[in-house]
Amino acid sequence: MTEPDPQAPETYAFTCGDCGNSWEQTYERQGQRYLVNGTPVHSPLANAQCPGCEGRTVHVMPPELLQRVKAAESAKAERHQHFPRLHRH
Repeated sequence: MTEPDPQAPETYAFTCGDCGNSWEQTYERQGQRYLVNGTPVHSPLANAQCPGCEGRTVHVMPPELLQRVKAAESAKAERHQHFPRLHRH
């Protein structure tokens, strides 16, 4: 069994619990350091912050899960319809 390449890029998906924003970010690894475009950053598993609202209620997940959630939400939105509600007096 081979060990994972410590310098292979890692992609994480994030969703903000405050505003609902979701995004993905790919990180380069150099030992214990994470880099984005060559700039050192904090670990994506700690101190994540939403780029939309700067909230800190951020959930990290595998990117495949975020893609499935977005697909399910868009399918639900397509079949969801609102009809006027008739009020009885």
